[in-house]
Amino acid sequence: MKVVEIIQRVESLMAKGISVSLEGGYISRRWIYNLMVGFRAKIIGQEVNKKQKISDWNKQMLTCVELVDATLSECECISKDVCSYMKRTKNRIPEIMSGLSDYAIDSITNSTGGLKIDLVKYNQSKYNRYSKYSSKKMSAFIYDGYVFLENAKHLKAINILALFEDPLEVEKFNAENDMCNKDSVCADCISPLDIEFPIDNDKVDTLVMLVVNEISMAFLNRNQQQKQEEGENDRE
Repeated sequence: MKVVEIIQRVESLMAKGISVSLEGGYISRRWIYNLMVGFRAKIIGQEVNKKQKISDWNKQMLTCVELVDATLSECECISKDVCSYMKRTKNRIPEIMSGLSDYAIDSITNSTGGLKIDLVKYNQSKYNRYSKYSSKKMSAFIYDGYVFLENAKHLKAINILALFEDPLEVEKFNAENDMCNKDSVCADCISPLDIEFPIDNDKVDTLVMLVVNEISMAFLNRNQQQKQEEGENDRE
């Protein structure tokens, strides 16, 4: 479902009076979108805590992300020759959904999807370099917002399927960084209203009501504060 469709459902419920009176208050679509992003993370987090399978509807893919050689300081290598086997994404990737480190990244592959690359934790990667069995195996880890790859000398680009915090940032990243797409897109021209919002269809109703309730409470608290301030001014 597109972002604009979900926002319209929120606006419709607010207009029908399910919420408290807004008394002329203005609800921006940017505010609604930001609430959608936050509550989406909450809903998915609850599913993870219940050990439920996260469907692919919630995930997005960074496609054909360009790789560059890692620097000596970044890969902590002994020699430049050894370091040449480590690469990283040219740019920092969009933020992974926080609190879901073991579930957030579904897969990392080469640009064609034919080669799956093992994802390891950063600390584990340092030990793997000296392991007899894994020192020559291609693997990936995330550090400082970049995806680093070891033993990836000839790899030029990767795909990353994951749960990302902000769907709009993924769309913008792909527009600017997909080295396989020759049709360049203006990242700043992408409207959040036009993108697909990655969430299960059966969770949309829950998402909408969470957003409506949050907005309602915000305006209720604001109205109560205004009345309190008006009462204090009258007593003066």
